[in-house]
Amino acid sequence: MEAITAEHPNLTIEELLYDWPATKFEAFYTALAKRKIADELSQSRSMERAAVWGNMNYDSEEHPEIRQDLMEHIDSGYSKAIAKLYGEVFPEDEVDEIDPDDPWFQAIERGKERYSLTDE
Repeated sequence: MEAITAEHPNLTIEELLYDWPATKFEAFYTALAKRKIADELSQSRSMERAAVWGNMNYDSEEHPEIRQDLMEHIDSGYSKAIAKLYGEVFPEDEVDEIDPDDPWFQAIERGKERYSLTDE
């Protein structure tokens, strides 16, 4: 409740407790939590892109496309993580398990734990 009232000061805790049905509160909180996770993923993506552009070790005559390849990989991982967060199912997910070492999905799991979200 604190997260919702902090984001929306026009709502009071009493209003949430007594006037809102539980299903409305749960849907509202789920949407708020997913938006916060998406914001954190976006910040992570921005930091990773900045790190790649700022790293002089990627300036190579042998592999001039490496920086662009990394950017595409970062963007692809971000897009897939956001889609997954909002419930999109990918055909490869039905066959393969998500790699627990994938940093994008680790961020989703940390966010779900932080905001007490469960898989629906």
